[in-house]
Amino acid sequence: MSVGEMATHTYTDPTVIWRLRRGKRAARATIIPHTMQTTLIVWIDEELEDAEDFVEWAGELERAEVVRERLLTDGWIDVS
Repeated sequence: MSVGEMATHTYTDPTVIWRLRRGKRAARATIIPHTMQTTLIVWIDEELEDAEDFVEWAGELERAEVVRERLLTDGWIDVS
């Protein structure tokens, strides 16, 4: 395969960006990339806590950090 024939690859796998624990409870934030946007999903004990779509990764990462900081303030522990 020549350089001109090489397929263009994009990153499309869901990625867990942080994990937290509080006792037996578990929380995680997952980024799911799409063609024109990405989705941030926050799970607590395998239940959907929050989901938002973003056009830019920066906004998504900022929102994930806000949620993480709120949970840490509430006594969760980072186990990422």
